[in-house]
Amino acid sequence: LDVNEREDIMKNYRKLVNDVIYEVIGVEVDENQHNLDLIENGLMDSLSMVNMILLMEEKLGKRIDCSEFTNDDFRSFKAIESLVQRV
Repeated sequence: LDVNEREDIMKNYRKLVNDVIYEVIGVEVDENQHNLDLIENGLMDSLSMVNMILLMEEKLGKRIDCSEFTNDDFRSFKAIESLVQRV
Protein backbone atom coordinates (compact mmCIF):
# COMPACT_ATOMS: atom_id res chain seq x y z
CA LEU A 1 0.00 0.00 0.00
CA ASP A 2 1.19 3.47 -0.77
CA VAL A 3 0.93 6.45 1.59
CA ASN A 4 -2.34 7.72 0.09
CA GLU A 5 -3.99 4.32 0.37
CA ARG A 6 -2.93 4.04 4.03
CA GLU A 7 -4.26 7.54 4.75
CA ASP A 8 -7.60 6.64 3.14
CA ILE A 9 -7.83 3.47 5.23
CA MET A 10 -7.09 5.44 8.42
CA LYS A 11 -9.75 8.03 7.52
CA ASN A 12 -12.25 5.21 7.00
CA TYR A 13 -11.37 3.72 10.41
CA ARG A 14 -11.76 7.14 12.08
CA LYS A 15 -15.12 7.70 10.39
CA LEU A 16 -16.32 4.23 11.42
CA VAL A 17 -15.29 4.84 15.04
CA ASN A 18 -16.91 8.30 15.04
CA ASP A 19 -20.13 6.86 13.58
CA VAL A 20 -20.26 3.95 16.02
CA ILE A 21 -19.54 6.13 19.08
CA TYR A 22 -22.21 8.58 18.01
CA GLU A 23 -24.80 5.86 17.31
CA VAL A 24 -24.16 4.02 20.57
CA ILE A 25 -23.58 6.78 23.13
CA GLY A 26 -24.77 9.87 21.26
CA VAL A 27 -21.50 11.77 21.52
CA GLU A 28 -19.40 13.30 18.76
CA VAL A 29 -15.73 13.09 19.69
CA ASP A 30 -13.63 15.99 18.44
CA GLU A 31 -10.07 15.30 17.34
CA ASN A 32 -8.71 16.94 20.49
CA GLN A 33 -10.79 14.49 22.58
CA HIS A 34 -9.44 11.25 21.08
CA ASN A 35 -7.81 10.36 24.41
CA LEU A 36 -10.88 11.24 26.52
CA ASP A 37 -11.57 8.36 28.92
CA LEU A 38 -15.10 7.34 27.95
CA ILE A 39 -15.44 4.86 30.82
CA GLU A 40 -14.16 7.16 33.58
CA ASN A 41 -16.39 9.97 32.31
CA GLY A 42 -19.48 7.75 32.46
CA LEU A 43 -20.05 7.72 28.72
CA MET A 44 -19.27 4.03 28.16
CA ASP A 45 -20.65 1.10 30.15
CA SER A 46 -20.83 -2.64 29.53
CA LEU A 47 -24.10 -2.41 27.60
CA SER A 48 -22.60 0.30 25.39
CA MET A 49 -19.59 -1.94 24.74
CA VAL A 50 -21.84 -4.82 23.64
CA ASN A 51 -23.86 -2.51 21.39
CA MET A 52 -20.67 -1.08 19.95
CA ILE A 53 -19.31 -4.55 19.13
CA LEU A 54 -22.57 -5.53 17.43
CA LEU A 55 -22.61 -2.34 15.38
CA MET A 56 -18.93 -2.68 14.42
CA GLU A 57 -19.55 -6.27 13.32
CA GLU A 58 -22.42 -5.06 11.16
CA LYS A 59 -20.44 -2.20 9.62
CA LEU A 60 -17.25 -4.24 9.11
CA GLY A 61 -19.12 -7.30 7.84
CA LYS A 62 -17.25 -9.67 10.14
CA ARG A 63 -17.56 -11.24 13.55
CA ILE A 64 -15.41 -9.90 16.39
CA ASP A 65 -14.41 -12.65 18.80
CA CYS A 66 -14.68 -11.65 22.47
CA SER A 67 -11.13 -12.91 23.03
CA GLU A 68 -9.92 -10.09 20.76
CA PHE A 69 -10.78 -7.24 23.15
CA THR A 70 -10.95 -6.08 26.78
CA ASN A 71 -12.75 -3.20 28.48
CA ASP A 72 -9.66 -1.05 27.93
CA ASP A 73 -10.24 -1.32 24.17
CA PHE A 74 -13.31 0.91 24.71
CA ARG A 75 -11.67 3.42 27.03
CA SER A 76 -11.12 6.12 24.38
CA PHE A 77 -11.58 6.96 20.71
CA LYS A 78 -7.93 5.98 20.08
CA ALA A 79 -8.39 2.65 21.87
CA ILE A 80 -11.51 1.84 19.84
CA GLU A 81 -9.72 2.86 16.64
CA SER A 82 -6.87 0.51 17.53
CA LEU A 83 -9.36 -2.32 18.13
CA VAL A 84 -10.97 -1.74 14.72
CA GLN A 85 -7.55 -1.85 13.05
CA ARG A 86 -6.70 -5.17 14.79
CA VAL A 87 -9.90 -6.95 13.81
